[in-house]
Amino acid sequence: MGEHETWARYANIRPSIPSLFSQPIKKYLVQVTGELNHGLSATINTQPIDSPVPGHVSLLLDMDLAKVADIKSADKELWESLEQMRVEKNRLFEDLITNEARRLFSQ
Repeated sequence: MGEHETWARYANIRPSIPSLFSQPIKKYLVQVTGELNHGLSATINTQPIDSPVPGHVSLLLDMDLAKVADIKSADKELWESLEQMRVEKNRLFEDLITNEARRLFSQ
């Protein structure tokens, strides 16, 4: 199994690799930006990184959520927005990982 196929076992966001490459892909970077619920936007970056453990793969999964709003720092709306962001971040993370990744986290 090539490294790309290995990475695909753990993340639901990955590149589609054309068959023109004669060797397995060693690195990639995927960035996706889009709108979520509650006026939130998200930017997701994923890429394989060198594993500190020989014979293993490591994957970077970076999620940035944002909301543009006029909120006072002590306002109840701020805390509600942060709670919405937390819920959406967790939902997004669960959508981005595979069951195989979940099994690794539960070991």
